[in-house]
Amino acid sequence: MNKLYQDTVQVAAILKKHGNEIRELKKKTFKRDGVMKEIANRFVEEKDYSGLVSWMRTQIY
Repeated sequence: MNKLYQDTVQVAAILKKHGNEIRELKKKTFKRDGVMKEIANRFVEEKDYSGLVSWMRTQIY
């Protein structure tokens, strides 16, 4: 249990340290117009998870 706690604390520290950078990247990467959500939902409804991952990678790079 101690290892789990240590991992959680370490992740929290990293998120806190890079929080602003993560927020900016998120704003630039994920559009808020709903189109991306519709596309992602279509992949999920079709249970095409490998297609979803591939599509997500094209959105990031």
